[in-house]
Amino acid sequence: MAYAVDGKPKQKTFTALNEGVNSKTITAIDLARNSSSQLVVLQVDTVPPTGSLVINNDATYATTTAVTLNLTGVDTTSGLDQMRFSSDGGMTWSGWETFVTTKSLTLSADVGTKTIQCQLKIRQGWFLPLFQTRSY
Repeated sequence: MAYAVDGKPKQKTFTALNEGVNSKTITAIDLARNSSSQLVVLQVDTVPPTGSLVINNDATYATTTAVTLNLTGVDTTSGLDQMRFSSDGGMTWSGWETFVTTKSLTLSADVGTKTIQCQLKIRQGWFLPLFQTRSY
């Protein structure tokens, strides 16, 4: 953890933190022996999220450019936050949006195999890549 005292940068490393929420009290004591304490709450999330992506209820082919995505996702420590999608191999992505379990998406009109990629972001900022390929 980085912080400053009288404008001077300081750093504190915490060890033996548990998965989940950890509370630590930091006490600063000046030369006159005056002290000040501050409670710091740290969240440790080392367990990756899990999830799945299914296109059109796992149909072999998509018959239109409009597809329905069914998503699952779990992050037991900090929780799922947002999701985004790409249907061009990850070249471009939709904006981040709130995680939901069903999403409508429109594919490009050209005929061929499409791979839809999804990234699920947890509240700590990490994300999980998911993908599924279908022919249109």
